[in-house]
Amino acid sequence: MSSQNNLSTNLSGVTYNAARARFEALVTLKDDSGRYTYDCDIEAPLNTPAPIVATALVHKARKRHAPDQPGMRMQRIAEVPQRLSGMKGPSLVATLLGNFEALFGHRAA
Repeated sequence: MSSQNNLSTNLSGVTYNAARARFEALVTLKDDSGRYTYDCDIEAPLNTPAPIVATALVHKARKRHAPDQPGMRMQRIAEVPQRLSGMKGPSLVATLLGNFEALFGHRAA
């Protein structure tokens, strides 16, 4: 993963969860290795200025993106390495449909 300084950011789906008093959003970080999306939230009152909310959400995503942080990252399917296309054996869909048939005794629609 590249340096945190080489990241471009994008916020999407910013909402306010009144029940939890939190702003929530998907924050996408793009670096040399691809795009990574993190679901982030921050505790803040509804009247918090948008630039403060955006900065805090991006800060949280960057912290989670750091190489020394364990955890899952969401990466866009189009950017998953192509080595998966060379795998042998039945597809996941075929396997799931076969399991459905075995469990319920009839074909999946």
